[in-house]
Amino acid sequence: MIKHKYWSVFLILITVLPVLQAKAEVDHENLRYLSGIYHESWAVIIGINEYENMKDLKYAVNDAVDVKDMFISKYGFKNDHIQLMTNEEATRDNITRSFNDLLQKAGEEDRVVVFFAGHGETLDLPDGGEMGYLIPVEGNPDELYLTSIAMSELHKIARMSYAKHILYLVDACYGGLAITSNRGISRSTPSYFKKITSEKGRQIITAGSKDELVIERSEWGHSAFTKNILTGLGKGSADIDGDGIVTANELGEFLTERVHDETTGAHTPQIGRIGTEMGELIFIYIPDQSSNDVPYKQYKEESRTRYNLYRSAKKNSWFYPGLSHLKLGQKKKGLFLAAAETVSLGLMALSWNNYNVSYNKYLD
Repeated sequence: MIKHKYWSVFLILITVLPVLQAKAEVDHENLRYLSGIYHESWAVIIGINEYENMKDLKYAVNDAVDVKDMFISKYGFKNDHIQLMTNEEATRDNITRSFNDLLQKAGEEDRVVVFFAGHGETLDLPDGGEMGYLIPVEGNPDELYLTSIAMSELHKIARMSYAKHILYLVDACYGGLAITSNRGISRSTPSYFKKITSEKGRQIITAGSKDELVIERSEWGHSAFTKNILTGLGKGSADIDGDGIVTANELGEFLTERVHDETTGAHTPQIGRIGTEMGELIFIYIPDQSSNDVPYKQYKEESRTRYNLYRSAKKNSWFYPGLSHLKLGQKKKGLFLAAAETVSLGLMALSWNNYNVSYNKYLD
């Protein structure tokens, strides 16, 4: 009788383990189809090489243009949802108008990215604090308040906007960020992605702090900060855990380490939140929308179909994981698991029958 008991336990284990394995695989695949969490994606992208009152930069315009191209080709941003301003276009008035446009257009299920490549300055305040400023093309470091854009304006926009997620990527160094800590929801939290994509979030990543100079190099054709944004997002290197998704926190951690190393400590990116919401903007790679082979609309439809398929397969995985693998097109694995499960169930039934026969004989 004991022998039959342990045999039954063994059969149960080899039946349950494939169920857990299949469920884990389906859950992992479902992460790839979170692209529907945003209705629209908006961006303001600014790059200034030629300043009227400050030293010129070499690659800020390159930075802005390449970031725009990456957002469109890799992450589904529409060209007409991106405002690109370079050099003489990037006046204080034009930049603030573009921020106002975002307030008008971005809805509750949208994401917004603001990228700025140019000079930043820090104003020391009488009480010992600091105020950071973004310098537009006509900005004058001697008249920051009148000619430049205070970081407090970005904070106001973040609080006033209906957008679900806002991320500021600022390729400039200055102090006085006045941001809260970068504390967020732990990745080990159950339903982590559901939580960070449901709650609002306003985050900022900057190239460095006060007295740190932005470093550009001809071999890069970019600044250290933007070079690594293009590597981290464009090539997926910032996807630290390899799940196909780059969160704003992941990007910030990647930039902090890589930029610090590549500039030998000359500047270290700063990461923080504006406000107390714990949501995070996420980036999910999609095929090039400009490709004739995989048009964007077709990709979205295929993604929706695959998502529904995985939902159905996930349900099957609870009671017969072999079927879920077959549904996903994994024929060899599906047939093997289905056969193993069928044999296991058959042996379990036989074992249970033998157990009952033995038990009845024992009672007699």
